[in-house]
Amino acid sequence: MSSVVMAGQNGYRAFMARTPAPRPQLVVIAGNEHILADEVVRRFVETALPDESLRPLNVDTLDAAASADFSTLAERLAALPFLAERRVVTVRGCVELRNDDRIALR
Repeated sequence: MSSVVMAGQNGYRAFMARTPAPRPQLVVIAGNEHILADEVVRRFVETALPDESLRPLNVDTLDAAASADFSTLAERLAALPFLAERRVVTVRGCVELRNDDRIALR
């Protein structure tokens, strides 16, 4: 059973102090505080990939608003981790998507 933790309900500091175990496969971060959201993403990347030398090979960041083709996202999600337990795929700009694109993203 997966657990859902919402930063808005727990507060930013409590959310950041918590170490999820096991780490969730999907994390959704939304809100107007982009600096805090970036910090949460950074923290998840550090937790998922503690070895900094493996991060360039296992972290992908995509801008959903810049592309209407989600095949790149599907490829990145299907890719296996390289010399690590996990990969991290960050998708930014989902809020700006049109409704049709949001449906295609599902």
